[in-house]
Amino acid sequence: MHSLQGRLWFSVSYTASEEKLTVTIIKAKKLPQRSRDEPDSCDPVIRVHLLPDQRRYLQSHQKKNTCNPRFDEEFSFMIPQRRLSEHSIRISVYDSRRNRKHVPLGMVTHSLRAGVHLTNAVRDISRVDDELDSGCSAGSASTSCVRAAAAAAAAPAAGTAGGLLVGLTYNAGLRRLTVAILEAVQLESVSGSGGGAEHPSTYAKVTMYHHTRGIQSRRTETVRNSSCPKYAESFTLQLPADALSAIHLRIKVKQRRPPARRVGL
Repeated sequence: MHSLQGRLWFSVSYTASEEKLTVTIIKAKKLPQRSRDEPDSCDPVIRVHLLPDQRRYLQSHQKKNTCNPRFDEEFSFMIPQRRLSEHSIRISVYDSRRNRKHVPLGMVTHSLRAGVHLTNAVRDISRVDDELDSGCSAGSASTSCVRAAAAAAAAPAAGTAGGLLVGLTYNAGLRRLTVAILEAVQLESVSGSGGGAEHPSTYAKVTMYHHTRGIQSRRTETVRNSSCPKYAESFTLQLPADALSAIHLRIKVKQRRPPARRVGL
């Protein structure tokens, strides 16, 4: 089942005489807020990719404190008409937080084989893990899947410290591994300052190892006071295809309290 993160209105047009593809982002509605206690706690920004090139993108202006932003912005790509069918559009929605941190909320994809003239198209915004899963099953030419949506996190085994939902994809052409840290469930409570139990404030840290040597490391923002934190962040790691067999990942969930204490592995 796909988890929806709101809806997106956009248009697509193509001017053959100029070989110009134009994507117009109109508005979004019902984007997720950061917490129930903070209505409209979202600073959305849009990125538009012309796939299969995932490195370059065009970005909208940031909207402040709204889950129903209106953009009305145009983005143009130069592309010959004969090559249109080779491409698709990916529209990614982010919540732009402090320190220029962009937390992915979800995305919409549109194949140009389905048409280059759309007016006020309305699409559901799917979570990142849904897109990873559907992209792998479809056998996308631009993405070679190592694993996707390593689930079963919703029901961690008895006696464990909780569960973690992640997604992995590998793009052989770009030599790029994408690790999506989605959410954790049923993390153990910790002792509060008053002696009682309280929900932990945690972050997830992913480290790539070549044999036994750690070579790259990334971490999420801290999610405070939650036993089921939603991290919803993805990280890109450069990795040659011939090194895959010698690589492994270690993902730790750690409590954000000096000194940091490991909650699970």
